[in-house]
Amino acid sequence: MNKIAHKDIKPKKILFTQEGDLKLIDFGLSKWKSTGKIHTTSGTPYYLAPEVILGVRTSKSDIWSLGILLYCLLSGSLPFVSDSQETVYEKAKEADVHFDGKIWGTVSYEAQDLISKMIDRDYHHRYNTEECLSHEWFMNSLSEDSRTKSESWK
Repeated sequence: MNKIAHKDIKPKKILFTQEGDLKLIDFGLSKWKSTGKIHTTSGTPYYLAPEVILGVRTSKSDIWSLGILLYCLLSGSLPFVSDSQETVYEKAKEADVHFDGKIWGTVSYEAQDLISKMIDRDYHHRYNTEECLSHEWFMNSLSEDSRTKSESWK
C-alpha cells in the first residue's frame, strides 16, 4: 500500500466519482509514513484511534477511522457520542462497541465482524489494510471488477 497516513478520515472526506468509485480527498493533514510519537492530536474526535488520543500514531490508526466510518455508514450513527470531546476520547479508549438496536439486525454478520476487527482498541490486533480488503464481507459483496486493484492502489 502507499504508506500515507491521512489522519482525518470522516464522511465529508469521501466522494464518489461519476463512475461510482469512492475517492478519499483532502490530504491537508496527511503525512508520508507517519508513525510513532506525535506532538499534536489532529483529526476529528469521533474518528480518532485510541493510540492517537494517547499520543502515538501507527500504521493502523487510519484503519480505526475507516472502521468508525463504516459503522456510521451502516447504522446511521456513531459508536461513541457525547457533548464532551473528553468523554468521546474516554469512550474510544475504554468502551466496547456493541451492535445492538434494530438497524444492526439488518446488517450482515460479516460487516459487523469486519468493523469489530477494524476498531479493535489494541492496534496490535487491529486489521491492517490487506486484511480488511481480503475480509469475506468485501470478497462476498464486490464484483470481480471491484476486487481488482486500480492504478490508484499502487
